[in-house]
Amino acid sequence: MSKEINVKPRVKGHGTFVLRDGWTNKALCEIAKEGNDRVFTAPDATDIFGIGSNMVTALRYWMQCFGFIDEAKISKGAFLSELGQAVYENDRYLEDIFTIWIMHSNIVRNYDKASLFHDYFADEKIQTITKEQLLEIFVRKWKEFDLPEKSIESDVTILFNTYCKEKVNDDPEDKIVSPLTELGLISVNEETYSKKQPDLRTLPDEVILYELSNLYEYEYGNRANIEEKRSISIDRVATGLYSLGSIYNLSKVSTNQVLNRLQNLKYITVDRTAGLDIIYDEGIPKPIDIIKDYYAQR
Repeated sequence: MSKEINVKPRVKGHGTFVLRDGWTNKALCEIAKEGNDRVFTAPDATDIFGIGSNMVTALRYWMQCFGFIDEAKISKGAFLSELGQAVYENDRYLEDIFTIWIMHSNIVRNYDKASLFHDYFADEKIQTITKEQLLEIFVRKWKEFDLPEKSIESDVTILFNTYCKEKVNDDPEDKIVSPLTELGLISVNEETYSKKQPDLRTLPDEVILYELSNLYEYEYGNRANIEEKRSISIDRVATGLYSLGSIYNLSKVSTNQVLNRLQNLKYITVDRTAGLDIIYDEGIPKPIDIIKDYYAQR
């Protein structure tokens, strides 16, 4: 399912705590303070963040998943990444859905930190499913790694609670909704969860551009000296690993619609003559530059 398939999956990094509204803002603001790089491991970290010690560990994990922090291996400190700094300066309260889309993109492409999130969205065969069925799939899929079933089950629960507004128990803590529920990518009907295609009106062009930029980098790597224009097939953009279909649940029809939007903005040329169905890069910026440009032009 992914190129990292031989890497042992990461499970339960969240410690059973879903991301809560307000957590991201608090973390961005605290890490941004000068000399505060060890805020997650400070003796008074629970007082600083106003949450329990296990929740502090979970918060650090979520910030890693979204790519908001870089960490120094020597000092074990946490610093705002270039992305984290951009979000801190422009949308620290997550008021712009663009930021939440980027958070979603980053976590589902992050196999090292959020393996189950990655594989759930990447597997186009998984559409409508119960928790029990999804647990069975991943227990079987990851059998060779000898992971505790309870840990996989915890990841399944956190996945659905991250993206669904409805919660399945009466714990008051579980009523706190994750920001990613705003995207509407997973719906729940009683015990059944279904992937949903988002309303294209809520999906900014810059999000699609960000994804294309990432996909070109994934396909081309660090090949700097490319004489011809970078190109990729529409089918590859619509399906497969890190495609618009696997990350955003977009159908091929919807993929063509959003590609037309980018072509109108002159970022790409789509060649559909003679059945080619090829997308040519006409100067797509690097992923981080797309984010910075978006915030600058708001």
